Amino acid sequence: MRSSARARGSLPPDSNGPVSPAALMVIIAGAVFLLEVGESALLGRLPAMPVIGEILVDASLMVAVLSVLLHVFVMRPMMSEIQRRERAEEELRELNRTLEQQVAERTDELLEANRRLNKAVRDQEDVSESLRRNSAFIQSVFNNAGCLLLAFDSGWHGCVYVNDRLTDLLGYEQDTFAANSGDVAERLISAQDRPGFLAEVARITDRPAEGVVWRSFEFMTVGREPVLLSVGLSAVDLTPTGQAKTVLLTAMPGSS
Repeated sequence: MRSSARARGSLPPDSNGPVSPAALMVIIAGAVFLLEVGESALLGRLPAMPVIGEILVDASLMVAVLSVLLHVFVMRPMMSEIQRRERAEEELRELNRTLEQQVAERTDELLEANRRLNKAVRDQEDVSESLRRNSAFIQSVFNNAGCLLLAFDSGWHGCVYVNDRLTDLLGYEQDTFAANSGDVAERLISAQDRPGFLAEVARITDRPAEGVVWRSFEFMTVGREPVLLSVGLSAVDLTPTGQAKTVLLTAMPGSS
């Protein structure tokens, strides 16, 4: 994180960095002054020498002192600063490589997730289309069946589904009858056969594994005329406790 902060912002100050121009001028001026004073004192203690000798000594000392000063206060801090900046640039390049790798990995993950999502959507659409076709097929089979098919709830006996044979056998309108949430037994079964019908419904509800129960019951038409129909009762689906949730009534003229 420290390297990232350095890469994003300005470089922090370095105590070993180059001194300011003003400070460097003061240092050099002071060094030259001290050099001249020291040189004068040194030459005063030495035997007299030619002028060219004094010039060579003065130039040699000046070059030596200025070289040391420039190395200590300019060159070495400058090299340290260059190395520090190179390290910072390398850290920045490494950070960029890491970020690019993370972005590439995240992009691949998102593409894979999007691919899986699209596949799940296509699968769901296929399932929905298959269910729609199956539902349409079952609806067609039920409506074209030669007998009355009526599914009702095993608890409150409300109509869940009825085919249009209801109109042919008993005179009720299919849609109107299905929309009415009343008790199927009270609406269709005669009062004298209703207890037996309810008993058979209770039996198939509690023991759906016994299969289809066949009995004849007296039905009442829309005009309240009795019609004897042969009836089969079977469980359509079960509750978590193993009881019948929906009961299918199959009826046709005749007696069993």
